[in-house]
Amino acid sequence: MAQSPSMPDMASLRSHGRTNSDVQVLVKRFEHLDVRDRDAESEARRKKQEMELRRAQLGREEAESELKKWREECRRIAEDLKESRHRESKVSNRLEKIMVCCIC
Repeated sequence: MAQSPSMPDMASLRSHGRTNSDVQVLVKRFEHLDVRDRDAESEARRKKQEMELRRAQLGREEAESELKKWREECRRIAEDLKESRHRESKVSNRLEKIMVCCIC
């Protein structure tokens, strides 16, 4: 029977026996690949966590800035209210004096 060019010669495969040390070398290479994969994964995970931390820090800074603006706005409104009440009190006193004068 003719040998197909795409099929390997089975006789040569059978005659090529692997020794125990060949297998051990392959296992060590595989383990080394696994360690490098894990190292690459942990590096990628570390970079992702650093990016998430930076985004959280930027978000916090932005929130603190907004909080500062709102506190300033509240302080300004409180001062405006205090000033308005003071003016109202003055107008009320003047009106009362004018009414007393007109009644007399």
